[in-house]
Amino acid sequence: MIRSFYDTFEKNATTEQKIHWIRYYKSVADLGRMDGFLFTSEDRLYHEGLAAIDDDKLNDAIAVLRFFASHPIGQFRYRDLTEFMAKLEPKLDTLDAVKRQELFGDFDLAKVAKQGNTKREKGLAERLPAKQFDLPPLPHGIVVYQNDFEKQTGFEWSIDRRETMPKIENTYLGEFHSERLRFRLSDLPEHRFVRIRFDLLMLGGIDGLVGYPREFGPDIWGMEIEGKDDTPRSRPIVTTFSNFHNDPNAQTQSFPDDYPPEFGFKPAWFEQFLSDRLWTADHETAGFGKGVYTGRFGAALERKLGYGVDSAYVIDLIVPHTESELSIEFFTNFRDGPYGNGDIGMANGESWGLDNFQVETIDNPLELDVDALKKCFDALIGADAPKAEAARWRLVAAENASVEFIAGWFKDEANAAKRKEIQKPDNFDLFRIDRVLQLIATPEAEALRGEIK
Repeated sequence: MIRSFYDTFEKNATTEQKIHWIRYYKSVADLGRMDGFLFTSEDRLYHEGLAAIDDDKLNDAIAVLRFFASHPIGQFRYRDLTEFMAKLEPKLDTLDAVKRQELFGDFDLAKVAKQGNTKREKGLAERLPAKQFDLPPLPHGIVVYQNDFEKQTGFEWSIDRRETMPKIENTYLGEFHSERLRFRLSDLPEHRFVRIRFDLLMLGGIDGLVGYPREFGPDIWGMEIEGKDDTPRSRPIVTTFSNFHNDPNAQTQSFPDDYPPEFGFKPAWFEQFLSDRLWTADHETAGFGKGVYTGRFGAALERKLGYGVDSAYVIDLIVPHTESELSIEFFTNFRDGPYGNGDIGMANGESWGLDNFQVETIDNPLELDVDALKKCFDALIGADAPKAEAARWRLVAAENASVEFIAGWFKDEANAAKRKEIQKPDNFDLFRIDRVLQLIATPEAEALRGEIK
């Protein structure tokens, strides 16, 4: 009831009224669990306070400051009020003693300054280690770009925005919300492929696959690579992430697989999303199958960065590319349900970032013999999702050798039973195989896509 009331009156309420009702909600809510309403409402209030500073509405700004200063350190999402104080103090320096007393009363500003000096752990000395599998290694080429964002963003990026992690002395590119981030790199040497590696940071209350009747998702993150002339853009990854696992809400995610509906595919389990089974606490035994995983599945780090709920993933992919300019666009479609008011901007508690970004150009396809191709294909359609994702990029890197192997596998009568199962329209292995062929994108690969379907 309080949630519904707040959602109705929030647009016209004063800052003090919002603070009153959030405090009241906290007094009656079960704060032992993740609460999306509280998470979102507090985050909006924080950014409203920042906006009040910019607009010289210092009474509102101080009201917000007092509210969050009353929180135990680290309880409010990830904010330690350092950012808030950095914006507010120049405004306060212009005030005389009388005005400052009117604003603060008995509030001790010195305590807030101390609270802002949160001690951070030692930074990430190196990029996150990738998981190792019993698969052929991806090829290395010429490193044409690398950036850990500790010193600068660089002109290659469309948005110049860097943040330091609250709990780790490490600077990254972000935070980003609904913005489209573009990366452009020119004057590349002649090449056949690009290998792109980075640490992907998922920050805050990202809800993953949760959804359809509840309107909190799916929370989609993806990347596109611009093609030549009228060639369609390549989409190496379009997936969903969830930062909730072993939490009461226990939302699921698509990663390490792609999010199927983005590619016109609905797997066998898709209609089950309309039921409460999506919110089952133990998804390891919920029986959804491939394509549905626990929140933070496959993450290299979980809840270590200081954003309340967060995760970090190692993305290491290789795709065909021959142009002298590489253009990548990163995009999101984060949805925040009835608490988002249709505005997925800075204040909805769902964000992401990049770190340790590297690009290599590679001259030739990956050479794999039949045994290696079989190992990669078996992994692709296997139950180990992170291994399947790693196998995908090796098959893409092998290009037409992979196409020839897959075509032979489907023609081999020894695989007749498995082939019959895979070629069912809602089979998830069919989706994985089709995505590999789609990414290889040669005429041979496109022809085989049609034959298999």
